[in-house]
Amino acid sequence: MAHSRATAAYSAEVIGGIRLKAKCVTKEHLKKIRNRYEKATEGPWIASVEGRDHTSGDSVILRGPKGSNEDLYLIGGTEFDYDFIAHAKQDIPLLLGEIERLRRLLEENNIQHQ
Repeated sequence: MAHSRATAAYSAEVIGGIRLKAKCVTKEHLKKIRNRYEKATEGPWIASVEGRDHTSGDSVILRGPKGSNEDLYLIGGTEFDYDFIAHAKQDIPLLLGEIERLRRLLEENNIQHQ
C-alpha cells in the first residue's frame, strides 16, 4: 500500500488518458529521488541486449566502471526497457541538476513556483 501512495505523490491526475493537473515535485520528492540514485550501484549502467549488442547469452545491464559490478538481469523486459533503465542511472542526476538550476533562476528573479 505504501508503494501506491508514493506513486500517487509523483503522478498527475489522469482520466481517460487526459492529464488534468500535474502534481508539484517538492524539495522532499527531489531529495528522495536523489537518495535512491545515490544508493544504487555506481554507474555507468549500460544495456547489453542479446541480438543487438552481442550474439549469445542473456540481455543484461552492465554496471559500474567497465562493468566491474554484478550484472543486472531483467525478466520479460524489452530492449527499450533495458535502455531506459540503464540510461536512468546517467539521466537522473542530469535531470535533478537541471531542476535545481531552473529553481535557482526562479528564486533569483523572484518568480514564485509551486
